[in-house]
Parts: sequence; structure tokens; C-alpha cells
Amino acid sequence: YRDGFGPYTGYRTWSTAKSITATLVGIAVRQGLLDLDAGAPVPEWRQPADPRAAITLNHLLGMSSGLWSEGSNTNAMYFGGQDVISAATTTHLEAEPGTRWQYANNDTLLLLRSLRAVLDDDARYLRFPYDELFRPLGMNHTWMETDHLGNFIGSSQVYTTARDLARFGILYAGDGVWQGERLLPQGWTDFVATPAPSRPPEPGELGYGAQFWLLDQLDGIPEGTYTSMGNKGQYVTVVPGRDLVIVRTGVDPQGSRFDIGAFVRDVVAAH
Repeated sequence: YRDGFGPYTGYRTWSTAKSITATLVGIAVRQGLLDLDAGAPVPEWRQPADPRAAITLNHLLGMSSGLWSEGSNTNAMYFGGQDVISAATTTHLEAEPGTRWQYANNDTLLLLRSLRAVLDDDARYLRFPYDELFRPLGMNHTWMETDHLGNFIGSSQVYTTARDLARFGILYAGDGVWQGERLLPQGWTDFVATPAPSRPPEPGELGYGAQFWLLDQLDGIPEGTYTSMGNKGQYVTVVPGRDLVIVRTGVDPQGSRFDIGAFVRDVVAAH
């Protein structure tokens, strides 16, 4: 650990939070609360003939909603106090859902908006990450930030420790089973590591699945390797078939990105 940090020091995950949000969706799918192929249950899109009603949870998981986005499109929410609902539910459709890949924080936030809508119980919603994921895994130093209306900002604002992230990765390395209890649907770990239809794999390039990045098109990376990826260098990487989870946290300098591909190659070689 860097000076000033240790096993119990919490810090922001940035977009590794997206993979945690996807996991909450997976738990809700297993519980029968959400259907990936149905229209996302976003209350603000229920007006007659609203074309956004065609957007499914699958589209949102794969960053393929087709909604307008200008970059991350959430600075006003992250830094200016805008709420999740007004930030994520008010943009218009630019492309047919499922036909265009565009990385957008709002797609992740709409997953959580959908979860809150189907739970229809604010207290249960606020407990859901803790009751269904963090406490079962022993991620006791992890918490999710909300906006002033009680919506989780699950595209970025999760605070945790390296060891808690390792527990999260071990859940995926174990096919969604933790200490004999299945938390995620059968096949969910393969699903998140399958290329989104609107972003087919390209040799030498990072791929994208369902709120996880895919590393296996990079030279020397084992097939099926996938990772969470935070803006400042936070990674939880799962190498299937190798009994291996790699966690790296940090705060990379502006304009510099940690070489996760080289790091994974080195760790696999030494494993």
C-alpha cells in the first residue's frame, strides 16, 4: 500500500462501481424482480408512444441504449448536486436501441432507477446493496453514495477497500456462488463477459460486455478475462480457469492510465 493507505482505507471506485451495479441487477434478476429482455421499468418513460420504452435492461447493461450522451454526461450530478432522475431520464433517443455502443454513465444510472421502481420501497432500495451483496460477501467497508433524493450514484460513487473488491471478484470467479449460496443467476458470469452485440471484439482492443470490460483480445491475456475499470485506475480482474482474481487500486495522474493488460500478463505469468 502507498503511504497513508492500508487494508481498511476506503476510497472511491470510480467506474468499477458500474460492475457493482450490474451485480445488483443480476441479483434482482435471480430474485425475479427484473427481466433483462423487457423494457426498462423507468417510470418517466411510461407516457404513450415514448420511444424510450423500447430500451431494455440488456441494452443498458451493454451501453447500447441509443440515448443522447455528451461524454460521461454527469458532471452536474457528480459535482453540482443534480439528482440521478433528472440527469438520467430526460435525454432523448438518438439511435435505435441495441444498434450503437456508447459509453455513458446514464445507462448505468438507469439500471438503478429501474431497480428502485420495481422495489417500490425506498427503505428496501437503500438496504438492497448491503442486504443482498455487501454483507453476504463480508464487504463490510463498502458503501454507496446517494444523491439528495436517495438515488444511488452507482456509476461512480462507491467507496471501498482493496480486500472488499477482492471478495467481489471471488464471487465472479466462483460463478456467482458465495460459500455455497448462489447469489447470481446461473450463467451470469459468462453473460457479463460476453461482448455486447453493438461492440464486437477487435484484436488488440478492449472489449465490452455487460458493465465489465473484456481484456482477452489483448496480446498474452488468457481467453475470457474480464475486468471492472475505474477512471483513476481501479480494477477487479477475473481470469477464468486460473483460480485468479487481480485487484489494483490507485489514483493515476491526469492524462496517464495504468497498463492493466501488462499487469495482468505479469501476474498470470507469475501465478
